[in-house]
Amino acid sequence: MKLPGGILVLAAALFLVFSACVSQVDRNGTPTPDLVPKGTPPAVPTPAPTLAQTVVPTPASDLFLKVSAPQDGATVPGEAVVVYGLTLPGAGIEINGSAAAVDKKGGFSAETQLSPGLNNIEVTAFDGEGNRETASLVITSLALPPQPFLLLVTEPRTQSVVYNSLLRLTGRTGPNAIASINGVSVAVDLFGSFSTTVALEPGPNMIDVVATNNDGQILSTVVAVIYRESG
Repeated sequence: MKLPGGILVLAAALFLVFSACVSQVDRNGTPTPDLVPKGTPPAVPTPAPTLAQTVVPTPASDLFLKVSAPQDGATVPGEAVVVYGLTLPGAGIEINGSAAAVDKKGGFSAETQLSPGLNNIEVTAFDGEGNRETASLVITSLALPPQPFLLLVTEPRTQSVVYNSLLRLTGRTGPNAIASINGVSVAVDLFGSFSTTVALEPGPNMIDVVATNNDGQILSTVVAVIYRESG
């Protein structure tokens, strides 16, 4: 059926009015929302996860140090002491900074010089991995301070008259010296004292006393004694 021309015109007019109304609603009504709402903070990228680092514990060292002697606080008579003890076989030992020999079982020993009075001794054990063990000792030495080199005959007095064919002769010199009486060596103690017995001939006797220090110095003296036989 064919519609009248007036109806078609009216329908077209109504369509145009409806379209204008819809457009007005879009302009004045609630706008179509954007994909990203206004006021929303920008997206922060998620960082890549960090792999936790595995910490491998350092194995405990077997290094040890035992100083057997001298005891801390000990007093010794001389100017040197032997430091000895035990450590891990294969380890090194230093005593006051000087290397000491260590045997296959870990035993060590070394002579250490002392000064008169208080002395500090530090013993250190170490291995190839950088581990160290240290022991500190305080040792007192009764050794006399260095004395000037001397030679003194304390008995008998020179020009003495005696009535015994065996004469006791005593004297003092340096503790590091070697003494001889008429060419025969006599012992010198830590304090430099020496003593011996001399056989005399009747009449005058010349006794030659010589001391030689460890640095090469030589001192000598002669003691004159008259031996008179009794009766």
